[in-house]
Amino acid sequence: MGRKFVSILATIGGVFVYIILGWTIVVPTLVSMFVLDYFFRKRVTPTLICDENKYYPGLLETQRYFMSKENKLYGAFFSHEGHKLYKGLMIVSHGIGCSHRNYLQVIDYFTRKDYLVFSFDMTGCCLSEGNKGMDGLQRAIIDLKSAILFASTQEEAKGLDVFVFGHSWSGYASAAVLNDEEVRAKVKAVASLCGFNNSWDVMKDQGIKKVGKIVKLSRPFVHILGRVRYGKIVKYKGLKGINKYDGPVYVAHSRDDKTVAFSYSIARLQDKCTNKKAEFHIYDNLGHTLYRPVEAEASITKKREGKAPLKLKDENIFQYFMDDRYRFSTREEVFGMNEEFMDTIEDFFVRAKGDIC
Repeated sequence: MGRKFVSILATIGGVFVYIILGWTIVVPTLVSMFVLDYFFRKRVTPTLICDENKYYPGLLETQRYFMSKENKLYGAFFSHEGHKLYKGLMIVSHGIGCSHRNYLQVIDYFTRKDYLVFSFDMTGCCLSEGNKGMDGLQRAIIDLKSAILFASTQEEAKGLDVFVFGHSWSGYASAAVLNDEEVRAKVKAVASLCGFNNSWDVMKDQGIKKVGKIVKLSRPFVHILGRVRYGKIVKYKGLKGINKYDGPVYVAHSRDDKTVAFSYSIARLQDKCTNKKAEFHIYDNLGHTLYRPVEAEASITKKREGKAPLKLKDENIFQYFMDDRYRFSTREEVFGMNEEFMDTIEDFFVRAKGDIC
């Protein structure tokens, strides 16, 4: 009877331990791996509506590949025909699910304003290497740092002040990369548009939509996996980078942004910013692509309303979101430019040359 009782207790204890380990380690680890694979392990290809140099008369492109850790990335210097005296070197860094070609209107704008522009494709995106896809949100920090250090040392950029323009994924990266001392020493000023403050908020938000609230269990495991992959970079946050930096930073966000919610933006943390040269520009109705005309944004939204979503196949999920939203729109709408808005950013960079006068 005693042995049978002990055996029953051991069985109950074993089941209990199995359940505890399963729900505290095994399940969260599997969920974490699924979330990371689902979002980041597929390459980004050109979007359904993509831009081309031919639409920008006078835009000149000089290809320049460079290394970012183990991957060779596509990069290029852009200038405008007839423009020789540069105000500075502008690094234009793209958002998630696309490439530098989705930012040609921004690139063209800065070249017309007499900047030498360097833009590139992130790891796993379009013309850059990356067989494992984008690799993760923090990869943008690594790639942006590599681009800054590479471009600023090239012959055509020597002696020029280095500026950074980052939007969305790169809105996060352009601020978070300022946690790096080597980058802080190189960069004159940064514009961070629609950036989230830390990677977990975005992954949780998107993960809940696709997997359910169980994704919350994966937080410590996502952090551990990220720590193994990226080291201390996994702890980088946008506001921390801005606060460590003593140069000018332009932070912009719109409260109606449906892609990077204002609730996990860098901009919402304005009262915790200690960088006295940081400017916060918060809007109510400019959406996610702040520099797109309001009329074009409204037309894109109206054309998409009531339409059945694209069938998700084997493409990158972030690229799918872009293709599904813009497939009913014209190129002119998607890549429309609000020059008046961009002029406020260019004015910031001009003032930054004088260290904000």
